[in-house]
Amino acid sequence: MRIAVVDDSIGDAQRIVTYLEQFQAEHDLNFQTKVFYASLDFLEEYDGDYDVIFLDIEMPGSNGLEAAREIRERDQAVGIIFVTSLAQYAIDGYEVQAIDFMVKPVGYYNFSMKLEKAFRFMESHREQDILISNKDGIVRITVSDILYMEKDRDYLLFYTRHGCSRTRGSMKEMKAKLEQMIVAADHDLKSYYLWNSCFTEAALIQEAEEAGFQVCSVYGDVAGNPCNEKSLTIAILLEKQPDCK
Repeated sequence: MRIAVVDDSIGDAQRIVTYLEQFQAEHDLNFQTKVFYASLDFLEEYDGDYDVIFLDIEMPGSNGLEAAREIRERDQAVGIIFVTSLAQYAIDGYEVQAIDFMVKPVGYYNFSMKLEKAFRFMESHREQDILISNKDGIVRITVSDILYMEKDRDYLLFYTRHGCSRTRGSMKEMKAKLEQMIVAADHDLKSYYLWNSCFTEAALIQEAEEAGFQVCSVYGDVAGNPCNEKSLTIAILLEKQPDCK
């Protein structure tokens, strides 16, 4: 697990690091922790690969709330725990979907409770959501919200109940990932996997079969499932779909 501590106070930041070391020793865990003493330094480096961020609210320059807003613009998935000297700031955490907050000086018991809450948050999403990267940053997609997917050259297009997202990727790798998650969650995937219609039908079928899909039918209407419930289907997409991000 990768954890970031963002706090302009060396003493407060070190306290969190010490607590993390104690927690991982007690629970036989392995954390990769990095400390940032300015939110601007953190934002400049941030690339979406942290699981939890301990974020001080009151910092010079870009304060914690401003930093959290920018983080959320890039990444909807990371867990944020605010650290503050003033409890009244905590209510602002709802705006950026923070997991929780801690009031300084932070005690170990309170810290451990918040970190365990972060674990529960991540565990509840791990088997249900996938993370993709697009021009807007890191996007979390709930598997049960996926209506169907389309392969468009080097891109995967996810059509969900909430819109469409686009990312570079392999349909074969995404199929394997989704199947793993579906087995873990004990439910069927009834989404559709589509290849772009610029392919000929023969090439479409060949590429799909090479990726491990059972080709049930090649058709333009995605309203019905011609396969049995546990089958994965493909289709040639004939109608123009909404623009993807």
